[in-house]
Amino acid sequence: DVAQPVSAALAVAASAAVPASASASASAPATEAEAVPAAAMVPDESDSARDLVEHWRQAWVARDVSAYLGFYSPNFVPPRGQSLADWKAARRKALSRPAGIEIKITALRIERLTDDQVKVVFLQDYSSGSYREVAQPKTLLLVRSGSQWQIAGEWQGTTDVPVAR
Repeated sequence: DVAQPVSAALAVAASAAVPASASASASAPATEAEAVPAAAMVPDESDSARDLVEHWRQAWVARDVSAYLGFYSPNFVPPRGQSLADWKAARRKALSRPAGIEIKITALRIERLTDDQVKVVFLQDYSSGSYREVAQPKTLLLVRSGSQWQIAGEWQGTTDVPVAR
């Protein structure tokens, strides 16, 4: 059962105050956003979380490894029990492949979990070389680090994100 280690790691991620080390250039978002009720999110928080997702997508498409990895919290919990170092090495290798990457994000929803955590759920179209995924649900857990959001967890599919207390 992965929930216990994930919860413990997310508690650390939620309390970390390490600024994001990278940012991507801004351009028009390629997302179709669905806003959550105003009581659930303060507009600035929703906008900044949405911006992070768009800049993360842009860095991924550009294969800018430094910027892409800079969106992740130092306390990010990789999926499938991988160590953070192994996960980063795998991401560097994947992003260094010559095939171009196309990513489209739609149906983005943001849900506040705590003052310093939000859950972002969206549909992702991904293609690189001959590999394609269409409308795959994805969930990100974002934690506030100073005045910025960072990715502390990432899951394929929609999931109940363990909230760090």
